[in-house]
Amino acid sequence: MMWRRHMKLAAMVVVALIGSVASADVLLLDYQMSQAGPQVEHASVEGGDLTAGNGLAQFELNNTGTPHSSKPVLTIRPDGNNTFTGNAELDTLSIGSEDQQYFSFTMTVGANVTDLDLTEISMNVARGGASNSRKTGFYYKLNGSFLAESNMLKNYEPAVTSPNWNVLSDDLSTISAYQNLVAGDVVEILVPYAVSGAGNAHTFASLHFDDIQVRGEATIIPEPTSLSLVLLGTLAIARRR
Repeated sequence: MMWRRHMKLAAMVVVALIGSVASADVLLLDYQMSQAGPQVEHASVEGGDLTAGNGLAQFELNNTGTPHSSKPVLTIRPDGNNTFTGNAELDTLSIGSEDQQYFSFTMTVGANVTDLDLTEISMNVARGGASNSRKTGFYYKLNGSFLAESNMLKNYEPAVTSPNWNVLSDDLSTISAYQNLVAGDVVEILVPYAVSGAGNAHTFASLHFDDIQVRGEATIIPEPTSLSLVLLGTLAIARRR
């Protein structure tokens, strides 16, 4: 009789564990710039490599030649073929679709995830020098399509130059398209760059980046191996009693 009660308890424990496990706000990805891929990657997602748009003359990962104490960094410069003049502005998505002065990465939601809510993206950014107006931000895509422009963070101008950092962050919890993501969804983040003036006069106007981080809350289905171990352990305890 006692054995049956313990078996019933074991079954209840396993049934409870088969359900999804929700995590608190966690670090999903962290790009520390020594390589193209993320140095930190949560089990719920897969981070793609940092990739340069064709409008960048320089896209240098693992750059240790800057005065930043948190080396290495990513350094980018435009190629001088931009179509805008005057003040640097990121008022439209043309930087991403035409001038291609950006770098980007993807984040694919894992097969074991039933729900993923993104909460924040942040990065360190600094000007390489004091000349020229330079602006950056975050453009957002989901499954290959841009989100509404009202969701984009545009026209952020770093106030400091190397070796200091500005921290640029955006609250992703306010973007409805980035809530309730499911397995197979592909988030793409583009980091655009605009610099004042047209042509080759500004091609030495660089920006430095470090520690691009994405945070979120994931609901994960436990792996079958983990469930089997729990079941065996529970049955062993029940038999002992």
